[in-house]
Amino acid sequence: MRFRVCDYDRRNIGRSSGALLPRKAAGLMSDAFDALAAAGENGPFIGFGTSMGGLLVRSYAASGRLKGFVTSNQPGTAREWRRFAYPVMTQTERAHDAAWMA
Repeated sequence: MRFRVCDYDRRNIGRSSGALLPRKAAGLMSDAFDALAAAGENGPFIGFGTSMGGLLVRSYAASGRLKGFVTSNQPGTAREWRRFAYPVMTQTERAHDAAWMA
């Protein structure tokens, strides 16, 4: 069995470029799949997400586009994540989060 590991950072985070726009979860996962398609990757895909990425992967797995998924250090729910994250988030980060959760 052969497989390839592809790493993805959200727009303007880590090694990724592009405007950091307020995005909903579906848009963030669309960006990831667009990047895979641009790289010539066809799947099937197994998603892995850490922290907020775990929430994204878990919600995207429900759409049926992933063969499987693994999460690490993921909060139980988006509501729980917000409870812990909001005290340390900037106003800009809160605006992005609010747009994503909408």
